[in-house]
Amino acid sequence: MVAFLYYIPVVKTILSWDYSIVIRPIFNGWDDFLYRNYRQTGCFGPSWNPQAKDMGGVLCLEILKGRDIPRKHLLSTFSQYTHIRVGNYSDYSPTVVNSDNGPRFRMKSYFTQDLYTNTLIEISLVNDGLYRDTVVGRVSIPAKELRDVRSFHGWIALENDGDAAGFVYLASKYRVPSDGEYESLKSEADLALDPGVGEQWQRQERGRSQNRIKIRAQLTSTFLEPSNNRQDVALDI
Repeated sequence: MVAFLYYIPVVKTILSWDYSIVIRPIFNGWDDFLYRNYRQTGCFGPSWNPQAKDMGGVLCLEILKGRDIPRKHLLSTFSQYTHIRVGNYSDYSPTVVNSDNGPRFRMKSYFTQDLYTNTLIEISLVNDGLYRDTVVGRVSIPAKELRDVRSFHGWIALENDGDAAGFVYLASKYRVPSDGEYESLKSEADLALDPGVGEQWQRQERGRSQNRIKIRAQLTSTFLEPSNNRQDVALDI
C-alpha cells in the first residue's frame, strides 16, 4: 500500500533522502560525549588515579563473531558493527548484515596508547540503523587483565541497561617488549596504524558516522496488478 508513493516524484525524493547524514552524527556525538564525561570506561590514566601506571606494549583485539543477538522489533534493520574504545582511541568494524543472530566480523584492531593499569576496554555491538546507530549491548574489560593473561579466546556476554544482549567472541593478544612475539605484533600494529595508508588509521580518520553501509529493508509490496507484476521496493523504516 505504501509503495505507490514512490511514483510521486516529490514524495519519492523525501522518502529516499538519506536523513542519516544529519541524524547519525548527532547521536554518535552524544555517545562520544557520554563516554568522555560520564562512563567509567572514559576514566583512565593518572589524571583519574595518580597510582595508575602506563603498561606499554601492544594490544590486538579481534571480535570474530556474535551470537544470540536480540532484535528489538521485526520492522527494524538488523545489521551490526563492533565499536572498540581504548582510552582516547577507538576502532570499528564494517557493518555485517545479521540474518541468523550470528554475525561474523573478523577484523583486527591494534592499540598502543592509553594502556594504563586502570584502563577499561569498552566493546560495543551497535545496530547500524537507517537513520541512527543504536547500541545493542556493551561490555567493559580491564586492560590489565588482558595484559596479565597475554592471550585470550572466548565468548564475552553483552549487557544493555542490565539486560542480557547476546555474546561476542573475543580473541586478544597483549605483548610487552620482553615477550618473544612483541616485535612481530608491533610490526602488525605499525602497518595498520601507519598514517595515510594503514587500514585502521583510515577508519579512524573517517569516523564511524561517515561512509557507513546503509542497509534498507527490502519489502515486497503487492499492487492491484496480477501477482506476476509484484515489485520489490526499498522503504525507509
